[in-house]
Amino acid sequence: TNKSNQIAASKSQVKSQLTIKVKNNMSLELLKGKAENYSFSEEVTDETRKGRQLFVEKFPLEKLKDLSLDQYVQGSDKESFCYWLEFKNIGFGIGGGNASKFGIYKTKNDGNVTYATSYGKNKSFLDDQEAEKYFKKLLDKILTIIEYAKNDEIEKIGEIDIPIWNMVIQKILTMYFPGKFLTIGASDILVKCAKEINLQKVELEKTNLIQINYECMRLLRSNLEFRDWSEVQLGSFIWEFFDGEDRKKKSKNKDVKNYRDEFQKWLANKYGNTSGTVNSYIKAIEILTKILSTELFEVIDKEYLDTLYHELIQEQGNHGSKFYHSAAPSYGKNG
Repeated sequence: TNKSNQIAASKSQVKSQLTIKVKNNMSLELLKGKAENYSFSEEVTDETRKGRQLFVEKFPLEKLKDLSLDQYVQGSDKESFCYWLEFKNIGFGIGGGNASKFGIYKTKNDGNVTYATSYGKNKSFLDDQEAEKYFKKLLDKILTIIEYAKNDEIEKIGEIDIPIWNMVIQKILTMYFPGKFLTIGASDILVKCAKEINLQKVELEKTNLIQINYECMRLLRSNLEFRDWSEVQLGSFIWEFFDGEDRKKKSKNKDVKNYRDEFQKWLANKYGNTSGTVNSYIKAIEILTKILSTELFEVIDKEYLDTLYHELIQEQGNHGSKFYHSAAPSYGKNG
């Protein structure tokens, strides 16, 4: 009886493994099947590559070690390293959150512009000397991460304790090594992709996104169907295939409050329902939400919103700006 049970259990285990293998193969095959009919504009690829080229020309890899604190931080000017990463129309969007995602940034404290790290209760203000010391260590870690990526030692990146968000690091790496990473920073899309294509020997946790991204790209490129695709085309395809455009709407996170209805009621009380102003405001925020891939009705970081507001007013009418929207070029004109 025991032997019969062992044989039955063994058969069941084999059947289960075969079922999983077939399912995973089907997922990849479905992906490759969809790729056959996927059309992508070469103009988009060219435009994206031109944007990346402008970035690497402005911040050459070989000169990155000489980057100064103010050349790096967000809040110094529109020519800083962090400003380009977030607000210039290059690569995937990293909007949302707050400026602490870059490790160090400029902000106001009692009316004075100063450096800061972290956010909220953990926010710390630094004097110039402290900020320079902090940035030197931060830059050393960025350069180490870049060196690991250059040598395909991606697993070592996770060992570095760095106060920069994963999506920011991913964007930096896609700028300097476009063929090694998918042009996607969204954790849910990357993890979903990894699971569906049966990525092996990689911890599929959001804390391990850089390696997940790298290994997804490598596995996809190993298939003939994707071998000749540009990094822009492949990134866009994976984003669309795994519902990237709708991921915010499908989010099951009940802890994040959406203020759309409250804002709409406030506008109606202030301007009236018949003025057209209510719809204009809502439409403008919807446009910006799509551009930044960030649900702005859920953002409560006033500092981030203030910065975004001023940048939108200045930049939304410029054709080369990230904020430009051809169908409504003055959507942010009046704030």
